[in-house]
Amino acid sequence: IAETLAWAEWPFTPLPGVDRKTLIVKGTLEVTEDKGENTAIETRQFKQNDIYTFKGNWTIKGKAVDWPVTDFNLMTTKGYMGSLKVEQISQEISGVLLSAFKTGIYVLDDSEVTIEIGSDTYTLSQGDFILIDGEENKEIKISSTENCKIALAEVFAPPSS
Repeated sequence: IAETLAWAEWPFTPLPGVDRKTLIVKGTLEVTEDKGENTAIETRQFKQNDIYTFKGNWTIKGKAVDWPVTDFNLMTTKGYMGSLKVEQISQEISGVLLSAFKTGIYVLDDSEVTIEIGSDTYTLSQGDFILIDGEENKEIKISSTENCKIALAEVFAPPSS
């Protein structure tokens, strides 16, 4: 999971065998994708809070339409699966992490978010990230005193053989 600041047109790094998800945090990104295998080359635009999912072996070029573009990436490989979504926090979300191998929380807005994991409390601000190791039935609470958006990234381990 990484954050990058895109300043102009650039090629995405080819990463064969890697599944990728990119969340647009700020700006508008135009991508031109060549999936190979006799498919047509496509150009699409992604705006703030849009998620672009693609394979690491595709040939991708990115261009900042609304400059600069800030994006947040989740990459998985070797049978691991990933989930990336934007969550609106208005007061408190309580939940139990049942199956995530790793869970990442990234603060998108200019707000403070409080994360409670058991007896530990963490306060995060815009641009902060926390990575939580998965343990079955680990209870977490996410709260904010104001409306706030977070990116919630989860990585799931491959099934046991």
